[in-house]
This record gives sequence, structure tokens and C-alpha cells, in this order.
Amino acid sequence: MKVISSLVIIDKDNVKVMYECDNKKNTKCKGHNNCRECRYTTEVKYAKDIKEEKTRIELIEELQEKDREIEEYKQTIRRLVNGENIYNFKTLNEIRKIYNLKPIESKIV
Repeated sequence: MKVISSLVIIDKDNVKVMYECDNKKNTKCKGHNNCRECRYTTEVKYAKDIKEEKTRIELIEELQEKDREIEEYKQTIRRLVNGENIYNFKTLNEIRKIYNLKPIESKIV
């Protein structure tokens, strides 16, 4: 099964379907495989299979998560600027996360 992205254009009684173009398949592209101009095709055989790509909903969720992360970093910086000691309000693993370091795993013996 193929999952494709498409636009449906309805003009009065005419319905036109435009598919997102896969420039690797479309060798007859009028834009000479430079899809900045068109990005869409009317032929299904040149439609891009987006099964492996992230959906818009997944991308929006990722952006929201990144926004929350950025806000957390802003709050940390504000508290540091106000003179607070970072060790008073952040755990060691949270500090390591700021520096893109792996968290320290605790081993219970």
C-alpha cells in the first residue's frame, strides 16, 4: 500500500487532485527535477510515498515538546542570572541534560 500526500482542488463542478511529486521518479519534470517551482504532479505514478515520513501531527507534537524544553532552559537561565545556585533547583541529571550528556544511571545493589 502506498501512502501519499495530496491536494484536492474543487472549482465549481471540477475536481482536480494534485499529488506531492517524487522528483526521483519524475524524470519528465518540467522543472528539471528542481521541485522548488511546482512540488506537485497530477500523475499518481510520480506521487511521493510518505509512509516513512513524519506526519504533520507528529511534527507539531515535536515542536511543542521543543518549545517546552526551550522554556525550561529560559527559566533555568533566569534563575542563574538572579544569583541562585543551580544545584539548589536542578538535579545532577537535569544539569547533564543541559550539556547534552547522558544521564547517570543509579544501580541498586
